[in-house]
Amino acid sequence: GSAYTDKQLAKLDTEKAACNELVGKLGAALGSRDYQQRQLAACVLSHCQEGPYPAGLSSALVNGLRYDNIEGWNCGVNNAARAVRFFATHPEVVSEAFYEIEAAQFSDDGQQRFLSAFILARASRVEAAPTACPLLIAQLRADGVVGGALMAHYALRCLGRSARPYLMNAFR
Repeated sequence: GSAYTDKQLAKLDTEKAACNELVGKLGAALGSRDYQQRQLAACVLSHCQEGPYPAGLSSALVNGLRYDNIEGWNCGVNNAARAVRFFATHPEVVSEAFYEIEAAQFSDDGQQRFLSAFILARASRVEAAPTACPLLIAQLRADGVVGGALMAHYALRCLGRSARPYLMNAFR
């Protein structure tokens, strides 16, 4: 027989319906004009839902890679860290959002450029090597924060042989 009682199944159906309603509302919030409203909606959706994800989630996550001076200690959300973790655990979304993440490597925001390169390299997207490698190598050379250098090192390793010519040229 079933491991669940009829009462437990009914409760699960009710919870699923409530979650679907919430996902619809949060999906709509991804289109808000308010930056942090989009980021908070993306935060909840990235934690509580398995795909398919609503339209606009990957855009909100890529925008969240920018330095926004919103740290986890004042609102419980670190937009950039959450976005990186989400993309790291959802390679299918990296594939779907590849061109948007790739374009973010040309951002006017240094954090967004680096984290976009990290995400693509970590996902072993070798076609991103011409743009990602120079950004990651620059982080290796200039970063006074050990974490950034470790991330860059790891990401370059994920690119494997495609990173080699960039590394050879940079460290002659």
